[in-house]
Amino acid sequence: MRLSHRWQKVLVLFTVLNFLFMIYLLSRKQCDPAFLDNHHADERRLSAEQDNQVQLYRDEPEPRKRNDGDDDDESDDITFIFREFEFEDNCISKSDQNIAEHFPNSNILIVTDRKPYPPLFNLNKRTKIVTLLNEPHRNIAESRPENYILTKYVVIVPDGIKFFSDSKLKSFVNAFKELENTKEDVKIGAAGLEQLSEREKEASCENLRFDYQNWTLHYSYSYKETCDSIRGNHVVVMRTSNFHLLSAPYARPILNSLYIQANLHKWKVHFFKDIKFYIDDCHSRDDQIAYRKQQNEVMRLRNIYKQFGVKLVIHSDNVHNWYGCSKTSDRCFDTVYNDMPEYLYENHWTPPCCMKALRETAKHVFQILDDLDIRYWLEGGSLLGAARHKGIIPWDYDVDIGIYLEDVDKISYLQAVKNGGGVTDDQDYVWEKAWPHEGDYFRVQYSSTNHLHVDIWPFYSRDGIMTKDFWFEDHKQDKEFPEHFLLPLVTLEFEGMQVKAPNNHRQFLELKFGNGVIENAQYPQPNRIQMAKVEEEN
Repeated sequence: MRLSHRWQKVLVLFTVLNFLFMIYLLSRKQCDPAFLDNHHADERRLSAEQDNQVQLYRDEPEPRKRNDGDDDDESDDITFIFREFEFEDNCISKSDQNIAEHFPNSNILIVTDRKPYPPLFNLNKRTKIVTLLNEPHRNIAESRPENYILTKYVVIVPDGIKFFSDSKLKSFVNAFKELENTKEDVKIGAAGLEQLSEREKEASCENLRFDYQNWTLHYSYSYKETCDSIRGNHVVVMRTSNFHLLSAPYARPILNSLYIQANLHKWKVHFFKDIKFYIDDCHSRDDQIAYRKQQNEVMRLRNIYKQFGVKLVIHSDNVHNWYGCSKTSDRCFDTVYNDMPEYLYENHWTPPCCMKALRETAKHVFQILDDLDIRYWLEGGSLLGAARHKGIIPWDYDVDIGIYLEDVDKISYLQAVKNGGGVTDDQDYVWEKAWPHEGDYFRVQYSSTNHLHVDIWPFYSRDGIMTKDFWFEDHKQDKEFPEHFLLPLVTLEFEGMQVKAPNNHRQFLELKFGNGVIENAQYPQPNRIQMAKVEEEN
């Protein structure tokens, strides 16, 4: 319904008066003291929050501007790093104060896996403790030491280091700078220590070769000043940029891990024999503390070997230390799919401990079969390994043997398990029949826990052809063959033994695998990983 002209005027007048009244009320509220107090309180609260945030940044050490190396004082362009020390027995506080006294403009970084306990007290203001295993309420950036290093060089120092002046360190850094400008492969400088405790060895040069593909570290003596690794406790200097190129620069023991990783980069270390730093032997003489320290060092060494894929360490004196599987452990790899163990995808070959277990198991089986005059022969990849490598193929994970079916009952262990189950012999090798869904063959395990094994495949002759009742469709080499290859059997060298094999083994192998199989090495699934690609990457 339309409003009359008079009522339209009344409505407009009412709207204008209402608007003016609202403006009046708002002006009175802003002049009210209570309102002003609340408004100012909000402003003060916001300002305090901003101040608190600023204070959080002030609590951190102010970052130093990166020195381009033109300054005359080399010590201003280094960050000292402490990494190797025990929480219960260390000289970190004394060493920290000593460094602060002689190098007041240098930052000190103490890197730990977890928050030190007992806590470290009396540290100087330029010292920062960085805990790698961060607490859940802290920022991830706080657990990354590289965020606190803005200098061009780092100096890794041992617990107990003691300087009497700044001159020796300056000479050390200067000498390294000059050397790295003339030798491109020298990325690390090292200097020994004086006043070593009875438990520590004097530093010296070593050659090191990290055979990553075969999980092995090879050490040998070196009488040169430029080498691959340094034995014994020492001080290290290197460019920060190079140090942080390593995959795990702060892994412990830091010096061992440093040289292992540097070796993969083909970096060298120069040992400055004429420069030695003093170390204060201020540690406890308690035998229990010393024992715990030694145990911790062994555990850390095992951890970095596991992290870097090291199963065998061959020392300069030819002592072999094994860090992989054993008779009482599981094998180093899990279930194999498509004949391609997981380590092949990681640019590794069969771990040396696994190869050792395979050799021992094979020798044990061969000895028993030879003693019983059993008609057996190397089969499949094992025969190929004998022809090409005189032993197990470096990336293989089992040993294959063929046997005449009628000879199975001559072997008491196989006779005992031919209907299923398993039996352990007097040397803890486990003889068993394969599960029905796996096939009609036997298996000899290295032990009840470590299942590296020798497979024994029974064949029988039918009209001059060696055959069997179960075949693997996805194994192209699993096929029948003429019996004349076994009449007579011959011997081939295999892992230092003379082992029975088919006569004319080349023709036998090419029948099973194809022409040129001995010369043209490839993985079981070449469409997944090419041999050449792996070799180039290593």
